[in-house]
Amino acid sequence: MILHTFSTRKNKTTGALLTGLKGSGKTLLSKAVCAKALTMDVPVLILQQAFGGPAFEDWLNTIDQPVVIFIDEFEKKYDDEEKQNQLLSILDGVGRGSKLWLATSNSADVSQ
Repeated sequence: MILHTFSTRKNKTTGALLTGLKGSGKTLLSKAVCAKALTMDVPVLILQQAFGGPAFEDWLNTIDQPVVIFIDEFEKKYDDEEKQNQLLSILDGVGRGSKLWLATSNSADVSQ
């Protein structure tokens, strides 16, 4: 369902946040979505640290093809308001191209 929605939204940002208790399968489901995206020739970027800001946004805008950007345990990587705000400005959809932002969080309140 996530990839179907993404594939129907041409040149738009799509986001999916999977929240739930530790061990509930969020990461497993996200990895399955990423694996399926790869079979559809959609590359997957896995963010291991908190990227954000104008330089990161400029770099993302150089990607002309659809792409999945996966952030596991969002609340741990983007652990303060400044990091979150930098990323949220990118997620507002002002960038170019089709990007699926896929994130997991052990907390429904990702600001904690």
